[in-house]
Amino acid sequence: MLNKTFELKNIANYLKDNFSNTIEYSIGNKVIKKYYNEVYLDAIKALNNLCKLDIFADDIVVLYGDSSYYWLITEVACIIGGIRTVALPETLSISQAMSELRKFKAKALILDLKNEPSCTEENYCVITFDSLFENEIQESSIPDIYIDKAKYQITVYTSGTTSNIKSFEILPEATEKLVLHLIQIFKINSKDRWLICHPFTHYSHLEYALGGLCSGYDLIILNLTQSLISFSNLKPSIFISVPTSYYFFYERFIEEIQSSNALTQIIIKLYIKLGMFIKYPRINNFLGRIFCKKLHNIMGGNLKFMIIGTAPSLANIKEFFQKIGLPLFEGYGLTELGMISMNDYSKNKLFTVGTIFPGIKVDFREDNVLWVKNSYQRMNKYLNEESDLIDKDGYICTGDIGEIDKAGFLKIVGRKKEIIVTSTGKKINPIPIEQMFISYSEIKHCVLIGDNKPFISAIISPKEIQFKSNLEFENRINEIVKTINNDLSSAEKVLAAIISKKEFSEKTGMVTRSQKIVRRKVEECHTYEIKKIYDEQ
Repeated sequence: MLNKTFELKNIANYLKDNFSNTIEYSIGNKVIKKYYNEVYLDAIKALNNLCKLDIFADDIVVLYGDSSYYWLITEVACIIGGIRTVALPETLSISQAMSELRKFKAKALILDLKNEPSCTEENYCVITFDSLFENEIQESSIPDIYIDKAKYQITVYTSGTTSNIKSFEILPEATEKLVLHLIQIFKINSKDRWLICHPFTHYSHLEYALGGLCSGYDLIILNLTQSLISFSNLKPSIFISVPTSYYFFYERFIEEIQSSNALTQIIIKLYIKLGMFIKYPRINNFLGRIFCKKLHNIMGGNLKFMIIGTAPSLANIKEFFQKIGLPLFEGYGLTELGMISMNDYSKNKLFTVGTIFPGIKVDFREDNVLWVKNSYQRMNKYLNEESDLIDKDGYICTGDIGEIDKAGFLKIVGRKKEIIVTSTGKKINPIPIEQMFISYSEIKHCVLIGDNKPFISAIISPKEIQFKSNLEFENRINEIVKTINNDLSSAEKVLAAIISKKEFSEKTGMVTRSQKIVRRKVEECHTYEIKKIYDEQ
C-alpha cells in the first residue's frame, strides 16, 4: 500500500517494514534486486561504518561520483543519522572536489572507486561508497548515538547553464510535496516501476528515488546507456529524462516502421497522420497500444507516463510520441524551485510546459522574463555568494522568457541571456531557429551567434552520418541553411556556418550534466573560427 503522506526524516520506518517493494540496480553486467527491508539493512550497515569513522549527527560529508545504489543508500544512511551531505556534481575534477571538501569543512569525501585520488596532501577521510558496505556487521539497528537524530540535510548545485554553478541547501518539505503531488495527478501506485538513469546530483532524480523509498513504489537505478538499451525488458511505468533520450527512441521508432511489412506500415502511418485522439491522452494511449503495438513494445508496453524537460526539445518529436499514444508530457522546473508546471492526462497542450502547480506564483517582468515563488520554501539562499536572482519577496528569476495563454498553459519561448542583439539593434531569439536546424537528421547540435555582430552565424555539430567527403557534407549543410533562411526574416537569416570538429559534451564543458548547451563555452571553444568568419566580411 502506497504511503500517501511521508516525511523524509522517517525513511528508516518506511523501509524496514516494507517487504513488498523492490529496487533493481546493476553492478557491472549483473542486475541485482533487493526488497526495501534489505535496503534498510544496507543503510544501517553504512551508518554503523560511518560511526566507526567518527562521523556523527550534524557532521558534513561530501558525496562525489556517478549515481549508483551505493550512492543512494549512503544518502539514506546520512538521513537516518542526521548527517549533513553535499552532493557534488560528478563533472567536477578530483581537485575541485577536494576544494569543496575544504570549503564545507567536511569530515569525509565519499566517492566512486574510479575517482579515488592516489594520494591526498591533507588529513581528510577519503573513502569509497562500496567500502561502507564491505564488512558484514552484527548490528541491524540504528546506533544509539544516532537515535532521534534523523534529519534531511542536503546541499545541491545548479547546472550552471548561464553562470557559475551555485550551491544551496534543500528544505525537505518541498521534496515531500512535489513527490506527493506527482503521486496524486498520475495516480501512482505501489506496483509502479520508476526508472531513474540520471545523476542524483541532478537533484530532481534524487527526489524521485527518495520518494519511492518513502512512499512505496518500485525503483530501477541504471545508467542512461543501460536504460535506453534495456528499456523494453525493464518495462518501467514511469520515466523522466532529457530530450536526447526521446530522440534515441524516435530513431528506433522510424527504423521499426521502415522494417515492418507493408500492411503494418500503412496502419501506423495512417494512425499517426489522422491524430484523431491526440487531445484525449488516455483514449489515445489505449488505441495506440493496438494500432502502434510494435512501437509501444519498444518502450516495454507498461508506461503510465513520461516527462520530457530540462532543455528545449523538438516539437515534431513530442507530437510524434503523443500521436502514437505514448504518454509523453512536457514539464518545466528549476533546481531552486522544483517542478513549476507540467502537462498531464487531464490538462495537456502540445508545445507548452503545462499548467502551473499548486502553491506556485508567477510574475512576468521586464521583457516577459518569468519570476517564480513557491508557497513552501525549497531553499533560503545561495551559499557563499550574494545574488540578484532572488528578490526581497522570495521570487526567483528563472531567466526564461515566457507567457501564459488564456487556458492557463505556460509556454517558454527563450532565455533572456540568450537573446542575440546584432550591431544593427535587432533582437533575435535563437532557440526556434536552432530547433529548425536540429530537426534535420544530419545535425546534432546548433548554436546561433551574432551578439554585437552585423549578422547571424551558426555553429553546427554534425551527427555521425556518413558522407562521401567533407565537401559533400558542407554542401548538404549549405542546402539546409538555404532552406531554413527561406522561412526567416532578413535579420534572422544565417549568413555563415561553422561545422564544429569539437565534441559537444560535459567533458568539453559545452553541455551541462542535464544536457543543456553552455553557449559561452561553445563560443569560447570556437573563438578562432568565429573571428575568421567576421573578419572576412
